[in-house]
Amino acid sequence: FSGDGFDIEPIWRAINHTVWRTRFDKLAADHPDDLSPTFLKQLARAADVSGVDYQQAMFDRTALFRRVQSLLARGDLLAMPTLTRTALPIDQDLFGTIEIDGRSFDSVRPHWFPWTMLFNMTGHPAISIPAGFGRDGLPIGLHLAGRFRADAELLRVAALFEAASDLLGRWPALP
Repeated sequence: FSGDGFDIEPIWRAINHTVWRTRFDKLAADHPDDLSPTFLKQLARAADVSGVDYQQAMFDRTALFRRVQSLLARGDLLAMPTLTRTALPIDQDLFGTIEIDGRSFDSVRPHWFPWTMLFNMTGHPAISIPAGFGRDGLPIGLHLAGRFRADAELLRVAALFEAASDLLGRWPALP
């Protein structure tokens, strides 16, 4: 969903950071030692978003909704990986770099889970279901998105896939 001059990341950042700061600023001020540095950094980044930036993101979000609608006019569902690689270490700096298939990228969010926030922003129903295991033995998810307000249809497809795949009973080997 990037490409064709349409970069989702600035839209997500302007909306997400400002919404979270509005929602959690008092909590962060009252309890900064109880919140992760990553979360506090995300709240602080909202200060870089102007009112004009936020409103442009809202216009761009509408264009994004229309773009997803046009894709779903040609098919019943969109299918993509949930993540671009398996799980990260628990101490991963979410504002740091990430390695995917031997390549290093400068930021985690747009490179590790670029598709999940897309549908949160457009309101299209989306679900992640087990799809197998990576070379490291950790689970891989299949991310499905459905037509606007077609949640029941999406859940039926996900249930059929899960029943056919026999993956729900498999767990990764833990060290």
